[in-house]
Amino acid sequence: MFSIRHCCGLAGFDRRVVVGRPDVTGREAILRVHTKKIPLGDNVDLSVLARGTPGLAGADLANLVNEAGAERGASETAKS
Repeated sequence: MFSIRHCCGLAGFDRRVVVGRPDVTGREAILRVHTKKIPLGDNVDLSVLARGTPGLAGADLANLVNEAGAERGASETAKS
């Protein structure tokens, strides 16, 4: 679980909001958002990827997509 602390005003009262990690449906939706503008191969199944990433949060999934894109760019550069 994530904890977000929020301070406001001079009194500096704290509010703690606990946000759980997404379930498989949430992870698939997050992956769809982060891959919307990225061309995916025919063999990429986001539902399989979502099932294989339990415990990952939205930022982790975004990083996964970014790393995959960087890896693809590096491999395409190496081919040319």
